[in-house]
Amino acid sequence: TTDYWKGDYDLQSGAVLVCSHKELIATVKDGELMYGEDYDDCADPSAHKLRFVERGDGYYSIHFGDSQAAITAGADSHLTEQAYTESDRQLFRLERLSLSYYRIICKADNRLLSGGGPNGSIWLYNNVDSVQQKWKFVRA
Repeated sequence: TTDYWKGDYDLQSGAVLVCSHKELIATVKDGELMYGEDYDDCADPSAHKLRFVERGDGYYSIHFGDSQAAITAGADSHLTEQAYTESDRQLFRLERLSLSYYRIICKADNRLLSGGGPNGSIWLYNNVDSVQQKWKFVRA
């Protein structure tokens, strides 16, 4: 069985983020957070590991692999890797929806990580209660 995160291990060590829409893995390509492979078809899901570093106030910064750069919300809603500066655009909270699924919400504007953006991008969008806004964490 797949080991979904239920709050039972430290996300700082890393997890694979999988969207409930088509079971696609979140990954970083050319500095932008994008959809990657289908989880079931991926030979090495741990290569797409994201680290969620808790900042002590219920918010997390998100880092790809061992990078110190953080996923950052741009003014155009795209999510890119930028140097970590503690900006609200680099902080996200997790909201549990069910045993396995979560929403990931940006502190700066309360918009949600959403799959299905232009060219396979993962971007911020208003809450529309979509499967593209529901994520699960799988142990990396």
